[in-house]
Amino acid sequence: VLGRRALPRTALECLKLLYSLNVEDPAGVLTVIDYYALRSGPREYAWLRDMARVAQVSTMPNMAYSLALIAHLEDREDTEADADADDLMAKALCMHPAVLVSLQRKLAGMDVAMSEAWTMVLTNSFFADCETSPGLRKLVDIFVERSHMLWKPAPVQDFLLRAAERVASLVHASTDMQRESLPMGLS
Repeated sequence: VLGRRALPRTALECLKLLYSLNVEDPAGVLTVIDYYALRSGPREYAWLRDMARVAQVSTMPNMAYSLALIAHLEDREDTEADADADDLMAKALCMHPAVLVSLQRKLAGMDVAMSEAWTMVLTNSFFADCETSPGLRKLVDIFVERSHMLWKPAPVQDFLLRAAERVASLVHASTDMQRESLPMGLS
């Protein structure tokens, strides 16, 4: 309700309280808390990174993508830090390729122009043939439905495309040297 009333910071504080009451997360707070942290602005980025590390939830689809987006938004000016953001985004894409497909499908339905580069990435067998379990599919759907507008701006789309092209080219690499270029030891 608070999120619909354009009060993302208040919604985030309520979610923090709810999560602190029971870290087993019976209410599914972890599926939306990243969205409200992103909407609340840069002051909450460090908190989300710390919470994801402490709660060990950085492999959830929404957290993996949101942490990469935070790294990109914080460090747009710093080239070295942006390389870290690229690695985080590539890691998220490697772990959860179905998110990219669902996200781009949702944005295409909103008249976001799909370039030829996006078409090539999305038809790559790594992204085109991604299968997920029903439980993971539900998490992906929740994330895409809630957060798709955060991924719509052109600079964010460029960041996402750059990482997707990198993953598409490296995931089917034929040599060990090429595979070593995958982010953070993924192979």
